[in-house]
Amino acid sequence: MTSAAPDTSEDIVQFMPHDRPMALLDRLVEAQNGRLKAEVRIDSDTMFCRPDEGVPSYLSLEYMAQAVAALDGFWKAQRGCAPAIGFLLGTRAMSLSRPFFDVGEVLTVTVEERFNDGNMASFDGRIDSGAETVASATLNVYSPDGTEVTKEAGDA
Repeated sequence: MTSAAPDTSEDIVQFMPHDRPMALLDRLVEAQNGRLKAEVRIDSDTMFCRPDEGVPSYLSLEYMAQAVAALDGFWKAQRGCAPAIGFLLGTRAMSLSRPFFDVGEVLTVTVEERFNDGNMASFDGRIDSGAETVASATLNVYSPDGTEVTKEAGDA
Protein backbone atom coordinates (compact mmCIF):
# COMPACT_ATOMS: atom_id res chain seq x y z
CA MET A 1 0.00 0.00 0.00
CA THR A 2 1.21 3.48 -0.79
CA SER A 3 1.93 5.68 2.20
CA ALA A 4 -0.92 8.03 2.92
CA ALA A 5 -1.92 10.13 5.89
CA PRO A 6 -5.69 10.62 5.85
CA ASP A 7 -7.44 13.69 7.13
CA THR A 8 -8.21 12.45 10.65
CA SER A 9 -11.40 14.48 10.71
CA GLU A 10 -12.82 12.02 8.16
CA ASP A 11 -15.22 9.46 9.57
CA ILE A 12 -13.58 6.02 9.58
CA VAL A 13 -16.94 4.46 8.65
CA GLN A 14 -16.44 5.50 5.00
CA PHE A 15 -13.71 2.85 4.81
CA MET A 16 -15.73 0.09 6.48
CA PRO A 17 -18.33 -2.29 5.04
CA HIS A 18 -20.82 -1.48 7.81
CA ASP A 19 -22.39 1.55 9.46
CA ARG A 20 -23.11 2.91 12.90
CA PRO A 21 -24.15 1.78 15.39
CA MET A 22 -22.24 -1.44 14.62
CA ALA A 23 -19.16 0.40 13.33
CA LEU A 24 -17.45 0.63 16.71
CA LEU A 25 -14.29 2.59 15.85
CA ASP A 26 -14.52 6.36 16.35
CA ARG A 27 -11.63 7.89 14.45
CA LEU A 28 -9.00 7.05 11.87
CA VAL A 29 -5.62 8.24 13.14
CA GLU A 30 -3.25 6.88 10.49
CA ALA A 31 -3.19 4.44 7.57
CA GLN A 32 -0.02 3.64 5.67
CA ASN A 33 2.11 0.76 4.42
CA GLY A 34 -0.12 -2.09 5.63
CA ARG A 35 -0.72 -0.48 9.02
CA LEU A 36 -3.69 1.35 10.50
CA LYS A 37 -4.26 3.19 13.78
CA ALA A 38 -7.74 4.07 14.99
CA GLU A 39 -9.29 5.32 18.21
CA VAL A 40 -12.22 4.24 20.34
CA ARG A 41 -13.42 6.58 23.07
CA ILE A 42 -15.21 4.69 25.84
CA ASP A 43 -18.23 6.71 26.98
CA SER A 44 -21.27 5.68 28.99
CA ASP A 45 -23.23 5.56 25.72
CA THR A 46 -20.62 3.44 23.89
CA MET A 47 -22.23 0.32 22.46
CA PHE A 48 -21.93 -2.64 24.87
CA CYS A 49 -20.99 -0.39 27.81
CA ARG A 50 -22.24 -1.83 31.09
CA PRO A 51 -23.22 0.55 33.90
CA ASP A 52 -20.59 0.60 36.66
CA GLU A 53 -18.28 -1.75 34.69
CA GLY A 54 -17.45 -0.27 31.28
CA VAL A 55 -16.96 -2.12 28.01
CA PRO A 56 -15.96 -5.80 28.21
CA SER A 57 -12.39 -6.24 26.97
CA TYR A 58 -13.37 -9.25 24.85
CA LEU A 59 -14.70 -6.64 22.39
CA SER A 60 -11.01 -6.02 21.61
CA LEU A 61 -11.28 -8.74 18.98
CA GLU A 62 -14.07 -6.83 17.23
CA TYR A 63 -12.19 -3.53 17.51
CA MET A 64 -9.13 -5.12 15.88
CA ALA A 65 -11.22 -6.86 13.20
CA GLN A 66 -12.93 -3.57 12.34
CA ALA A 67 -9.51 -1.90 12.09
CA VAL A 68 -8.46 -4.59 9.59
CA ALA A 69 -11.66 -3.89 7.61
CA ALA A 70 -10.95 -0.13 7.70
CA LEU A 71 -7.38 -0.71 6.47
CA ASP A 72 -8.67 -2.80 3.57
CA GLY A 73 -11.33 -0.16 2.83
CA PHE A 74 -8.75 2.62 2.95
CA TRP A 75 -6.56 0.75 0.46
CA LYS A 76 -9.59 0.10 -1.79
CA ALA A 77 -10.60 3.80 -1.62
CA GLN A 78 -7.15 4.74 -2.95
CA ARG A 79 -8.06 2.71 -6.05
CA GLY A 80 -11.59 4.14 -6.31
CA CYS A 81 -13.31 1.01 -4.96
CA ALA A 82 -15.94 0.63 -2.25
CA PRO A 83 -15.33 -1.23 1.04
CA ALA A 84 -15.86 -4.98 0.70
CA ILE A 85 -17.03 -7.68 3.05
CA GLY A 86 -14.35 -9.79 4.69
CA PHE A 87 -14.45 -12.59 7.22
CA LEU A 88 -12.59 -13.09 10.48
CA LEU A 89 -11.51 -16.73 10.39
CA GLY A 90 -9.85 -16.86 13.76
CA THR A 91 -7.32 -15.49 16.16
CA ARG A 92 -4.15 -16.70 17.80
CA ALA A 93 -2.36 -15.63 20.94
CA MET A 94 -5.08 -13.27 22.14
CA SER A 95 -4.15 -11.54 25.35
CA LEU A 96 -6.40 -9.31 27.48
CA SER A 97 -4.86 -7.54 30.46
CA ARG A 98 -8.15 -6.82 32.22
CA PRO A 99 -11.86 -7.62 32.01
CA PHE A 100 -13.24 -4.14 31.19
CA PHE A 101 -12.31 -0.82 29.58
CA ASP A 102 -13.29 2.12 31.76
CA VAL A 103 -15.57 5.00 30.81
CA GLY A 104 -13.34 7.92 29.86
CA GLU A 105 -10.56 5.81 28.33
CA VAL A 106 -9.36 6.42 24.80
CA LEU A 107 -8.12 3.21 23.20
CA THR A 108 -5.68 3.20 20.29
CA VAL A 109 -6.27 0.22 18.02
CA THR A 110 -3.33 -0.70 15.76
CA VAL A 111 -3.27 -3.44 13.13
CA GLU A 112 -0.34 -4.36 10.93
CA GLU A 113 -0.39 -6.73 7.98
CA ARG A 114 1.95 -9.71 8.32
CA PHE A 115 0.82 -11.82 5.35
CA ASN A 116 -1.52 -11.29 2.41
CA ASP A 117 -1.97 -13.48 -0.65
CA GLY A 118 -4.91 -11.49 -2.01
CA ASN A 119 -7.61 -13.55 -0.28
CA MET A 120 -6.11 -14.82 2.97
CA ALA A 121 -4.30 -12.43 5.27
CA SER A 122 -2.87 -12.27 8.77
CA PHE A 123 -2.57 -9.18 10.96
CA ASP A 124 -0.98 -8.39 14.29
CA GLY A 125 -3.36 -6.33 16.39
CA ARG A 126 -2.77 -4.32 19.54
CA ILE A 127 -4.87 -2.03 21.70
CA ASP A 128 -3.24 0.55 23.92
CA SER A 129 -4.67 2.76 26.62
CA GLY A 130 -2.08 5.47 27.04
CA ALA A 131 1.29 3.70 27.43
CA GLU A 132 -0.31 0.39 28.50
CA THR A 133 -1.01 -2.42 26.02
CA VAL A 134 -4.38 -3.77 27.15
CA ALA A 135 -5.02 -6.32 24.38
CA SER A 136 -3.19 -8.05 21.54
CA ALA A 137 -3.86 -10.82 19.05
CA THR A 138 -3.04 -12.18 15.62
CA LEU A 139 -6.09 -12.12 13.33
CA ASN A 140 -6.57 -14.37 10.30
CA VAL A 141 -9.00 -13.05 7.71
CA TYR A 142 -10.46 -14.00 4.34
CA SER A 143 -11.59 -11.66 1.57
CA PRO A 144 -13.85 -13.25 -1.07
CA ASP A 145 -12.57 -13.38 -4.63
CA GLY A 146 -14.39 -12.33 -7.79
CA THR A 147 -17.86 -10.98 -7.11
CA GLU A 148 -17.24 -9.25 -3.81
CA VAL A 149 -20.19 -8.02 -1.81
CA THR A 150 -19.99 -4.25 -1.39
CA LYS A 151 -21.60 -1.82 1.00
CA GLU A 152 -25.05 -0.68 -0.12
CA ALA A 153 -26.86 2.39 1.18
CA GLY A 154 -28.82 1.47 4.28
CA ASP A 155 -26.97 -1.82 4.92
CA ALA A 156 -25.28 -2.24 8.28
